[in-house]
Amino acid sequence: MNESSYLNPANMKAQCDAAITKLKNDSEATYALEEKLSAFQEDAQIKSEAFDVLKLQMEDYKTVLQTMRTANDCDIHDFRFLKIAVGFQELNGGVILAKKQMQMSAKQFNEQKAAIYREKARKATSATTRFNYNTKVVHYEAMAELEQKLYDVWQEKENQYDGIESLTSGLFAEGTAIRATVESALDNITSSFYDGAYHPDMNAGWRSEIYDIYFNRVFHISESGELTIDMEEVEKIFRKDAGEITSAEYDVLALAYLMADDEELAVFMQGMMGERVDYDYTWLEEQMGYIANNSKKDFSEWKVDSEKMAQIGRRVAGYAEGTLQLLQKYRAEGDDTRVVACG
Repeated sequence: MNESSYLNPANMKAQCDAAITKLKNDSEATYALEEKLSAFQEDAQIKSEAFDVLKLQMEDYKTVLQTMRTANDCDIHDFRFLKIAVGFQELNGGVILAKKQMQMSAKQFNEQKAAIYREKARKATSATTRFNYNTKVVHYEAMAELEQKLYDVWQEKENQYDGIESLTSGLFAEGTAIRATVESALDNITSSFYDGAYHPDMNAGWRSEIYDIYFNRVFHISESGELTIDMEEVEKIFRKDAGEITSAEYDVLALAYLMADDEELAVFMQGMMGERVDYDYTWLEEQMGYIANNSKKDFSEWKVDSEKMAQIGRRVAGYAEGTLQLLQKYRAEGDDTRVVACG
């Protein structure tokens, strides 16, 4: 904290709410734009090689839009955390530091006065004078103790501010990094359009950077050096609607699916389930069912989220096809390398 430090929780929370609203509106705008791009891609009336290449550009723009939403989601999460972290107390560095200095000066003054009268009491020649001096010593010592307590109150306020500053210092770093990747992607996509056509740079750094954003969320390296799956992050992704999950997220989910054990696979199966439909029969319906030899019992039925399943299924098939091609390549070249599938 310094003299210019200032925190007004009410104003900060209002600013956070305004920022969250703007970020949500921005994300909604990207959905609308993505739908227009998809409609353009799916236009069956336009067929040409140039149009097929242009579709790739539209797909790259859609990837950027999805990544922009991810950056917005990161910032929204951080703004919500900031609202909680700032607490409810106004903290003014100029006031707090001045009060601390005032209380410390007052404490030192009272300690000096107590020392003076303590020395006078020691040198006093009469009991009455000594008693009066000792009374003043007690008074100034009590005042010094009170000033210390007041100093501690202001010190606690300074500590509170410094704690909030430390707690929130890393906020928005992830969103900022993702936005830098978005800017790089937009620059690359724009520069790849020349001579009246789109020439996608498939080795551009932004492609792997976007993939890494999601890969590093889902996969972690354990202390023993093994690659592990963060199933909480997997569940978090699956809680989104199918259309809100980005292409890169589906890529990472498919890879995680291939690496999952039996317990983790259950989470994937649950994540690809859609709405649950409950069938509750009345007592009369149940009885009539029994009479007709066609027993009716209450049950629930889960519907499959076909889009999520299809998105992951296509990618799993792609990984499998890639592995098969790799095996065929090794065999054709007579390579002794062996590819081992881990389950």
